[in-house]
Amino acid sequence: MAILSTINPVANSDFTITLTALPNVYWTTFSGIKTTYKRPTYNDGLSQVERTAGGGTKANTNITISKPYDPESDDAINSFLVDHEEGDVFDMSITPIKRSSTGEVQGRGTKSWKLTGCRIASSELMASVDTGDGSKTVVTTLEFSYESATFA
Repeated sequence: MAILSTINPVANSDFTITLTALPNVYWTTFSGIKTTYKRPTYNDGLSQVERTAGGGTKANTNITISKPYDPESDDAINSFLVDHEEGDVFDMSITPIKRSSTGEVQGRGTKSWKLTGCRIASSELMASVDTGDGSKTVVTTLEFSYESATFA
C-alpha cells in the first residue's frame, strides 16, 4: 500500500524537454500528454443506465512547448520550422531530473517519456510583444501532434 512517506513526487520544474532535431534548445513549458478514448455506449433496455463498451478509438491531444524568445540564439528554431514545415517527423523526450546540492543536473531514474512520430501543427514566434509595456517576456511556442508516447 502506498503511503505518503514512500512517495517522492517530481516538481514541475524538474524536467528536461528535448526535441531530437533541436538538442541544444532549452524549453521551459510543456503542456502534458493527454489521450482521449471514444468508446461506444449502449443501453441494456432494462435498467435505463447507459453503459460503456470496450473497443473504440484513441486520440492523442496535441502537445505544446514554449520558451522565452532569444533573438541571438533562436535561429536553430527558425531552421527547424523550415525543415519540418512539410510534415517531416521528429521525436522528443521529457526526462525527469534532479539537482545535486551543488546545482548539477542528474537524471532521475533511467526512464524518459518518448514521443515519436511528431509533426508540427502550429508555431507562434515572438508572442506577447508590447512596446508600451516591458514587464512581460516574449515567448516562442510550438504545437505538434504525435503518434505514440511511451515511458521507457
